[in-house]
Amino acid sequence: SLKLRGQEGKYVFKKSLEHYVPNDVMYRPKMGFSVPLSASFKGALRDRVDAAVNSEILDDTQYFDRDYLRTVVADHQSGVREHSAIIWSLMMFESFLRRVHEPRDSVLSETPAIHTAAAGE
Repeated sequence: SLKLRGQEGKYVFKKSLEHYVPNDVMYRPKMGFSVPLSASFKGALRDRVDAAVNSEILDDTQYFDRDYLRTVVADHQSGVREHSAIIWSLMMFESFLRRVHEPRDSVLSETPAIHTAAAGE
């Protein structure tokens, strides 16, 4: 009852700040925010973007047209179009794929060595 009054969330918190914060700020609709990655994809993260787009694990999914992805990245990095949301999603998907596949491969390759060491061989 203190947090919600009708459709108004954080009711007590907002009431306590009404004298300090303008109503148009206090009661405006929720607003999202994004991380400013656009410039980083052209600079500090450029190599990481290229590695993701050209990764074998991403290509193996056959979900994407690699030439199209290269065009998206090139257009973004040259300033022709803003594609940071697409590039971010692509990088996160590629990272997810690596995390899903690499641990399984490394565990399988290490299992015999663990059993051998445990057996004293």
